[in-house]
Amino acid sequence: MVDTPHALRGTIEARRSVEVTFAEPLEVMPEIDDPEVEMEPFAGATGVRIFTRAPGRIAQEIGVWATRQGLRIESIATRTPSLEEVFLAVTGARARGAEAGR
Repeated sequence: MVDTPHALRGTIEARRSVEVTFAEPLEVMPEIDDPEVEMEPFAGATGVRIFTRAPGRIAQEIGVWATRQGLRIESIATRTPSLEEVFLAVTGARARGAEAGR
């Protein structure tokens, strides 16, 4: 599979993410109205990384949630998968397919 970096990153849409760092440690994880999202803490307990197919919408939801919780956001960014993540996803899928064909 030879393609542009942008197109390759698009092959694993679900690995797009929103990274949010709060001014203070979180006591609870954000409430997101999407059953397909995956969340993981980072930066100690002050950050959360949310994997989603719709990072813009999720960023907006996080802003609303933080305001309702009285939390201050230090930084918020949307991220696309790195080329390393794309490589691992593509080659891992091929390896799993080859093993299944044995």
